[in-house]
Amino acid sequence: MQNLLCLPAPVSFFIVSAITTFFALAGLYLVRKKYSADVLKENHEVAAIIFNAFGLFYGVMVAFVVFVTWSGYSDATKNLQMEASEALDIFHSAGAFPEPANRIIQQGLRDYVAAVYNDEVQRMAEGDISLHLGELTPSWRLCSIRWMRNQFPTESSTANHYTV
Repeated sequence: MQNLLCLPAPVSFFIVSAITTFFALAGLYLVRKKYSADVLKENHEVAAIIFNAFGLFYGVMVAFVVFVTWSGYSDATKNLQMEASEALDIFHSAGAFPEPANRIIQQGLRDYVAAVYNDEVQRMAEGDISLHLGELTPSWRLCSIRWMRNQFPTESSTANHYTV
């Protein structure tokens, strides 16, 4: 099975189609050899009802799988757009902070967006999960500590217990 996944898609499709077609034709040949056409005609109506029931069940299952897959894709797209929108809002809102803080916040957001775009999105496309974005958290913590120290220099009790 793993070897089939390493082959190009048209070749693996042809191999799978050829194998399943061979088994279907071999089964048909064995049944026709054992039973005559008159015997098979007697059970034709019952087989048609059962075949229709299985066809209906298969159709419903395929529709359910397509719906669930498309719904998951839609949710992922919506979450990605929402995260990008929130990052843009924070980037523009950072302009309201004083000069060293707004530059640090905006640079932190640039680093975060670049890490998401360059690392996480590519890893997710390959089916992998990225846990490297947690490395950006200490820089955000450092930004907030520096901002607190610059904002409240007289209140040493709030900023001294942090070590930078």
